[in-house]
Amino acid sequence: MAQSKVLSPRSNQGRRFCRKNCDQLLLARAWRCSRLQPDQVNGRTRLMVVLFAVALTWSTAVAYSQESELTGRGRPLAIIEPGTQVGNQKSRRWNRTILLARPRIASGDTDAISSSIKNSVAKFTLSILATVNLQQAAPEDGAVNSGPARGKYILSEIGVGYVAEVGAKSIVISSDAASKLGLKLSFVESRMLAENEKQIEQLRSLVHTTTLAIFDAPAIMVRDQRHQEMTVRHLIWIDPDSGRTATLVWLLRQLGTGINIVETEPLQLIAEATYEDRAIHVDGNEFFLGVPSKRAFALEKLTPGQPIPWTDELRASAGATTYDVVRLRTLINAISAAMNSRS
Repeated sequence: MAQSKVLSPRSNQGRRFCRKNCDQLLLARAWRCSRLQPDQVNGRTRLMVVLFAVALTWSTAVAYSQESELTGRGRPLAIIEPGTQVGNQKSRRWNRTILLARPRIASGDTDAISSSIKNSVAKFTLSILATVNLQQAAPEDGAVNSGPARGKYILSEIGVGYVAEVGAKSIVISSDAASKLGLKLSFVESRMLAENEKQIEQLRSLVHTTTLAIFDAPAIMVRDQRHQEMTVRHLIWIDPDSGRTATLVWLLRQLGTGINIVETEPLQLIAEATYEDRAIHVDGNEFFLGVPSKRAFALEKLTPGQPIPWTDELRASAGATTYDVVRLRTLINAISAAMNSRS
């Protein structure tokens, strides 16, 4: 029986192969786990994850071959410091832009809101940033010194904040520090920003390793012309060779029992530094004396990207309330199968 030949993505032949077959070699094979098992080191659960790298259709590679500690359960997401400039890859912190989502009043009872509220909604852009660091590789014992060892990029942290245009720069701001940063806010704008900040302060990590992070964000979505409370799950990962990131997002609905039921809409695969024109639906019944309730505004849809179809296996693992080693392995394998089903 003929055996398939594994091509290195770094070789000329491998690059040609990936360019030709990128639609069939997406995240699935990039996340093919040849080994993913728990190991007890100093009392902590650790992962041994070996992943095979190929190029995605938008030229982001996903790969890993390193021991990764499973951390971050229940840890708050970092709040990005006011004054941080977005898009500065030379910065020590927050040097990768994951997503910038600027809301826009688009549908529903748009006449129910004042122009001041409408302008305030669009003034602040939700930002998800990451800190990516290059971890220098230690030389192997007995190896001949042939120059510096090639390091690996690691996903050190994920943070959230709100961004506004200050001069010609996109700067992270806060309701307390806006004036110091040169941004004058009206009463309505300041109040809306403060309420938004309360929401992101509640975000918690489900799991974090050196190559990926998973967290949930509460969201109001419009479905059948009704505003409904749901959850958007984010899975962010990094290519350790290039330092580029990518993200998967999908919708969950939480029942009273705490069980998460995955919505029927497909997952969305999002490239690094995606800018989203976030369309907002307005429910005029959720206003009292002109003041909106928390359910007055709803997202029309998930952040658009490349749709990934659901499978039974993926549906069973994508709604887990926690992730240990086994559940994370199951999720990764299910994502691989779902990606392969596209071809």
